[in-house]
Amino acid sequence: MVGDRADVFPLGSLLCFLLTGQPPPMRTVELPSELGIHPHLHERLLRLINRLRARRPVDRPTPDEAVRTLTWLARLDDLLQGELLDGRYQIERPLAQGGMNALFVVRDSQLSRHAVLKCPFPDLPIAIARARQEAESTIQARRGNPAVVNIIQYGELDPEVPYVLMEMVEGETLTERLRSQNTTRSMVDVIAFGIAMADVMSKIHEKGVLHRDLKPDNIMLEKDPSSLSGERVRILDFGIARVMVE
Repeated sequence: MVGDRADVFPLGSLLCFLLTGQPPPMRTVELPSELGIHPHLHERLLRLINRLRARRPVDRPTPDEAVRTLTWLARLDDLLQGELLDGRYQIERPLAQGGMNALFVVRDSQLSRHAVLKCPFPDLPIAIARARQEAESTIQARRGNPAVVNIIQYGELDPEVPYVLMEMVEGETLTERLRSQNTTRSMVDVIAFGIAMADVMSKIHEKGVLHRDLKPDNIMLEKDPSSLSGERVRILDFGIARVMVE
């Protein structure tokens, strides 16, 4: 049975020809580094073209996913080349790439402060679906609770291409701390950390939200001179949070 993914194979070949001026190879496509697209996006473009030309139709993206991915690449390329998001936020540098999102450090030209721009990968439907839910859950949990990262705004770079703009927290994740130091802790330190985490979770639950994704990568240790330990716990990424039902 012929499906809609049959036509995306020649689309991948056409894109390859337009970018290189050469007929596409029979197997894996390689793209020259000088394409005009920002270097940070080069691998994502190459990945898309090779997925479009995958031998098995089931391994190819749908036409809708191809449109979404190409739109994502075009809008992010504009921002990485200097265009302002909402007329005020400029990308300064890539921050990281997680399993489902690309992260960038941006500067707010109006308030002269930095923030983090999170852009879900367009070829991961679950990442797109989680973006709005994550933002709304975080905003709800944040009310009156400074331990939760602040969501500045969320929206769409283009239809079906969401983004989340959040407070930039200066510190290190628990994962980074464990890598840089001995992974074991004294009982006193562990109890103090457990109390801090339980207190944060209690306050989040009072707002009717469950985090459901607590792990070292989502726990930020921020410097705080007012604290006895010199730092405080911050909670990130309410990716699969659920509102509690009374």
